[in-house]
Amino acid sequence: MDFLINKKLKIFITLMETGSFSIATSVLYITRTPLSRVISDLERELKQRLFIRKNGTLIPTEFAQTIYRKVKSHYIFLHA
Repeated sequence: MDFLINKKLKIFITLMETGSFSIATSVLYITRTPLSRVISDLERELKQRLFIRKNGTLIPTEFAQTIYRKVKSHYIFLHA
């Protein structure tokens, strides 16, 4: 799997599972800036918002939930 695609998927999946930028940065050992950049890049590539940031809460969009369900099983399979 292409390294950049793998990295983006790992960040997206981790953010979906933690529900928090700060927790995801700790889990992934990266700072918030690259994490935010990857999510922004994904949103631009997919032409869809993945998360709504509201009152300090991160809410995945319906689109993000659909993508997560589809890519999670493939990601696990590729890393088994």
